[in-house]
Amino acid sequence: MSGQPAVSISNVSLLSAKLHPLAGELASGSFSLNRDASVTMEIRRESDNALIFQATQSYPLAGDYPIQWDGRDSESVIQPEGLYRVVLRANDGVDGFVYDAPKVSGEGSVSGSVPNRYDAYSNEFYKISVNVREPSLVSMQVTPSGGSAFYAFEDVYYDGGQHWLYWDGRDPNGEIIETSVSIYYPAPKPLRSTAIYVMDTAPRITGSGEAPTIEVKSDPYLVSHSYEQQTRMAYQLSNDAVVTFSLLPPGIVNPQDPSAIVLLDQELVSANDEEGNALLHEVEWRGYNDSDPNAVLVGDEGVYTFAIQAVSPETGESTLYRGVVSL
Repeated sequence: MSGQPAVSISNVSLLSAKLHPLAGELASGSFSLNRDASVTMEIRRESDNALIFQATQSYPLAGDYPIQWDGRDSESVIQPEGLYRVVLRANDGVDGFVYDAPKVSGEGSVSGSVPNRYDAYSNEFYKISVNVREPSLVSMQVTPSGGSAFYAFEDVYYDGGQHWLYWDGRDPNGEIIETSVSIYYPAPKPLRSTAIYVMDTAPRITGSGEAPTIEVKSDPYLVSHSYEQQTRMAYQLSNDAVVTFSLLPPGIVNPQDPSAIVLLDQELVSANDEEGNALLHEVEWRGYNDSDPNAVLVGDEGVYTFAIQAVSPETGESTLYRGVVSL
């Protein structure tokens, strides 16, 4: 078009890199368009550049316009937790322009004091308070003595500032690691200016305490049936979930094992009450059938694993939490 500047997009910004779709949040921001044109907003998954969502709108004038995304794909399916980004494509019928923010060069940093102890047998996590220099993706790598390294978590978003990081003391199969370990934090990965991290699409399971004491505890964690003792385990959920609560005998950590004693079977559990307050849910273990106290369900002493499986009815994503009760 003679005498008119080529179409372009500038001043692209987002209010926050975090998005909680299950809480009804929207990722919001804005961009500037220098002339009339149609603009296509794309949401791409950062790991493989896959196109997740796109929408096109015509703008009759130059100006500032909003960006919004609800964490869903083009079929209205909530996307799994992870990193995504906004790409904008403008076209005025003659020229085209693509705004795709460049990857950030360099590395972030994380620092903190190593904890003195942790004890998975007492349901005490490894926990460390760290300072994250800028919003970035943080990882924790664990290497057992004489074993292979694995990630306790990998590329999880944290804002800049102070945070608690946790590890439950178990390997990827759910076994408690009994050897010494070394903990390594790879350099955090800074984010593009157009990055969106979808969060909490799988339920988070925590105990009754405040950070950093977030573990689900068995109270008591050492039980003697000969004294008619019982143990209670209390937990909270970040989102409503279908919950299965199982007790696994010594040496078993897979909740699908036939030996699992199911205390709660695929029950829909609410995360909050009508006022939005977090609900504390309690499971009690007596060691026998309530209808027949003589029918003791376990006979072997040792370390039992309680397993809480929580599945989101909205996303289908799940979380598995393991803890300890000793008989």
